[in-house]
Amino acid sequence: MKATYKRNNLLAVREAPSKEAKILDTMTPGESAEVESVSDGWCKTPDGYIMSSLVELEEDEPAGSEDTMTPGESAEVDYTAMKAAELREIAEERGIKVPARASKPELIALLNG
Repeated sequence: MKATYKRNNLLAVREAPSKEAKILDTMTPGESAEVESVSDGWCKTPDGYIMSSLVELEEDEPAGSEDTMTPGESAEVDYTAMKAAELREIAEERGIKVPARASKPELIALLNG
């Protein structure tokens, strides 16, 4: 699995999966890292830990197994199966302003545009 940092500032690579842990390094926008595991909101990389909510995770696919879409086609996502916290995280990653007390149906409506 690969994690790509998509934001505009630096991402801290930490010694342990905690915001209080020592910063070992940083990732720049567009930089990718191999992910060994994901647990409790943190990705373990060969260089340390990064927050999973701040990166785009991509599964490694065997060569030739790409699932392509035609122009104008959109991927359908079943947000109803997700928890409100997951929906909030997705919305924030997409830069959508989320009201502090937004309900799950409100979060789904925001994500669906």
